Amino acid sequence: MIVKIKYLLMLVLHSLVSNTVNATSYSSAGAIDKMTTGKDFARVRLDAMESYEECEKQDWYILEFGSSARLPMYSMLLAAKASKQKVSFQLQGCKHGYAVITHVYNN
Repeated sequence: MIVKIKYLLMLVLHSLVSNTVNATSYSSAGAIDKMTTGKDFARVRLDAMESYEECEKQDWYILEFGSSARLPMYSMLLAAKASKQKVSFQLQGCKHGYAVITHVYNN
């Protein structure tokens, strides 16, 4: 009987964890106010930051460098910062407490 209860609890926990969904959100367009870059990611702050309710930290967005496919987005950010052009982001999920950038739009 105890084995069946443990099995049922494991099934319930597994279904709760596997059904977690990261909602997609979009930032407002703004000029890049500040950027920081490290080995694994860059942080970006726009002149008009919005709250992204899923993440605990609201003062930066984050672009991860885990894939070379993200390098064009980083290049767009550098060009926008240098030229003072506005950008906006598609955001999905959190990493290090910050909203994660999944697309960069040049506005």
